[in-house]
Amino acid sequence: MEIIKSVCAGLLVASFCGAQNVAISGTVKNGAGVGIAGAIVRLETGKQTATTGANGGFTLSGGPLAIDRQHAKIAPQKPDASLRNGYLYVNGGGGLSAEIRAVNLRGEVIASVTNVVYPGARPLPLPSLGAGVYMYAIRSGNSEILLKSCLVNERGAGIAGSSPRPLTKQARSLVAINDVIAVTKAGYLDYRMIVTNSDTTGIEIQMMASAGTVTDIDGNVYQTIKIGNQEWTAQNLRTTKFNDGTAIPKVADSLTWYALTGPGYCYYTNTTNGDSINKYGALYTWYAVGTKKLAPTGWHVPADSEWDTLQNYLIANGHNWDGTTTDNKIAKSLAAKADWSASSVAQGVIGNNVTLNNKSGFSALPAGVRLNYAAFTNKAFMGCWWSATEMQGGMPFAYYRYLSNEYDYLDRIEYFENSGFSVRLVKD
Repeated sequence: MEIIKSVCAGLLVASFCGAQNVAISGTVKNGAGVGIAGAIVRLETGKQTATTGANGGFTLSGGPLAIDRQHAKIAPQKPDASLRNGYLYVNGGGGLSAEIRAVNLRGEVIASVTNVVYPGARPLPLPSLGAGVYMYAIRSGNSEILLKSCLVNERGAGIAGSSPRPLTKQARSLVAINDVIAVTKAGYLDYRMIVTNSDTTGIEIQMMASAGTVTDIDGNVYQTIKIGNQEWTAQNLRTTKFNDGTAIPKVADSLTWYALTGPGYCYYTNTTNGDSINKYGALYTWYAVGTKKLAPTGWHVPADSEWDTLQNYLIANGHNWDGTTTDNKIAKSLAAKADWSASSVAQGVIGNNVTLNNKSGFSALPAGVRLNYAAFTNKAFMGCWWSATEMQGGMPFAYYRYLSNEYDYLDRIEYFENSGFSVRLVKD
């Protein structure tokens, strides 16, 4: 069977030397499948940059590499795999992208999922199938393993039916990286997706058209996305002033934050890193939202009912991760394709194969929060966005929406108004 090009699972970290280079190529296309010329493609950490040609093609090459040192360790030369209780266990890997194909006895591929295999025996959820006999082909790194499974009530067991193939010279030259491929082009939403392979060909990137832009009083420009009849900002707010020009109090001190009963903002862990601030935005108290002066003219912080409108539209229009149009399973459709912590809890959660995220273009990031008692927490795991709606009953609580890397739904909760959450805007 075909061996896919990927990262060599048996390399030592010490072997990653300056001779290693990135070699990533592909095509950038629009929603109609037509190549986009003049798009800027880059690796955010490695800094390799290219501009797409007339057909949308690009090649990123050269060093340095953003080596994934956490997962680029010694792994078994002969990875093994087994099936237990509906999960695939692979011993080995090293941050590889693994394609798992379920094949029936007629040789027909009936399901396919992609996940990341890390060192050690980690469980990966298999495609959900009915009872029967199936073959699973797992392609990862320099190996393809074939397993046979007997499923009863969607649970079963299996053993590897073929040995991993030996390393090829080409495979030994590859490196596990931890980087993000980013694409920008006027008129399109910024595209970002995690990449773990230093040598990849044939990547197809589809960019979504932007609805436009909006500029805050500080001069920050935000891309916007049309979802149903609503137009949303596709980035978190980071203004430091109200729309009347007055400064929003910036509160770094923990005791001062804890005692807040009015507007305030901060950056996560009080960072001064401009790239981080531009990416994740600021964290605001609800008191700042409640002034109704955060948004530029023609825009506003969405009410709780407007979040409902977004949620209901996405559900009704097939944005649940499993394609259903009932129940709330829209988290992956809202979440960005990068920066979320990986999770193998269940197939449809945000952190399980982030490359399948962001169907809606909302591009939600896990910016973390500052709790009412001033602690910063949950960056890379959680994103929280205020609504403009206060909870009734006298308590200083307001409603917000919440995404977690281990959830498949958009949650609605209420919390203390002196908490620091992210803010998105919707057009009047």
